[in-house]
Formats: sequence, C-alpha cells, structure tokens
Amino acid sequence: MGAIQIIRPIFFVACVVMGVLWGAIDAIQHDDVPFSDVLPWTIAGGVIGGLFSLIVLYGLRFVTQEMYDQISPALGTIAIGLVTGFLLSNYILRFIPDQDETVRIFVQTTTVLVFGFAGISLGLTRASSWETLVEAAGSAKIVHGAPKLVDTSAIIDGRIKDVCDTGFIEGTLLIPHFILEELQRVADSPDNLRRARGRRGLDILKEMQEPASKVTVEIIDDDPKDI
Repeated sequence: MGAIQIIRPIFFVACVVMGVLWGAIDAIQHDDVPFSDVLPWTIAGGVIGGLFSLIVLYGLRFVTQEMYDQISPALGTIAIGLVTGFLLSNYILRFIPDQDETVRIFVQTTTVLVFGFAGISLGLTRASSWETLVEAAGSAKIVHGAPKLVDTSAIIDGRIKDVCDTGFIEGTLLIPHFILEELQRVADSPDNLRRARGRRGLDILKEMQEPASKVTVEIIDDDPKDI
C-alpha cells in the first residue's frame, strides 16, 4: 500500500473530526447546553467535514503534473508571505499588550494582508522565473574551451607546464597513446641527451596529471591509421 492510500483516509477522518468539533463548539464552551441541542449540529458538522474532504480529494485528481510544476513555486512563495506576516504581527503585538482587541485585530490583519499580498505578487510573477533560473544553474555545464592535442615535442620541450600553471590554456589536453609510446621510446633511447629529455617529458606529464594542476589531461586511445 502506497503512502497516498494511507494519507487519504487519515485526511477524511481528520475532516470529519474537525466538523464534529465545530458542530459541538457551543457545548464545548458552555457546560449547560442540552445534549439534544448539540447532537444535530454535531452530526451536521461531521457530514459537512466528510463532504469537504471528498471534494478536496476529488479535486486533486484534476491537478496534472504540468499544473503542479507551474503552481507549486507560487504557492510556496504565497505561504511564506502569509506565515511571515502572521509571525511578525504576533511579534509586534507583544509590544502593545494593553491595546484593545480592535487594535490588535487591525495590526494582525494589516500585517498579514501586506505580506500575503507581497507573497502572492512574487509568487505569480517571480517564483516560476526563480525556479527556472535555479534549474538552469543546476544543470549548466561549465565549458572550458576546445580540447588541444599535445604532441611529443611539446611535452619534451617542458615549457607547456609553465604555460598551464598560468591558467592561460583552456580546455582539456588530449594525449593519444601513440604519443606516450613515442615519449617512452625517447626515454629509453641509448643516447644520453635524448633519454634525459624523454624522462623529463614523462615527469612533466605526470605533474600535469596531478589534482593540483590547473589543466585537465586526458589519455585517449585514438590511433589514426596511415599517419
């Protein structure tokens, strides 16, 4: 059984109970009310509460996913505005506890009205734009420029690392396997000078692959024929 199948009967029962309580409110406030006078209102309240829950549950069936996606940001902003106004009004009333009930109702109603209107205005005009902006920012991918193909001579030269450390080079540096093989052959050369340059090139390449490097190095398996 899904969660919605559990929530629906709970909501129905809660509405019936609230209807019963509203119907019996007079008996709750006054102990001397006869039970015969309370019973019809209690039954009517329970029936009205049950009907209200059925109407709400039936109406929710017509809310599509598209409607929900459009309405939910606005409803969230409206709710925040109303709650903020209510809490702020209660905070203000703490400083004027001796005022009569008319003034207290005026302050509370005005504050809720102002913040509620602000929430409605922002919800209907800005919330959907904010949600779109957040989704776009979350799904955006940073583009670091076009990839560059690095050959053996550039690695052996060694200055490519210094250029990369300045952050001047954008994009991924692509190094095919056949370049690595050629670099390894140079490092294994019987000639001392070539061997030293090849090993230096391998060390530079290793440093460029470290996490602290300011450039991304990717080893690819592409091996074009007839080259």
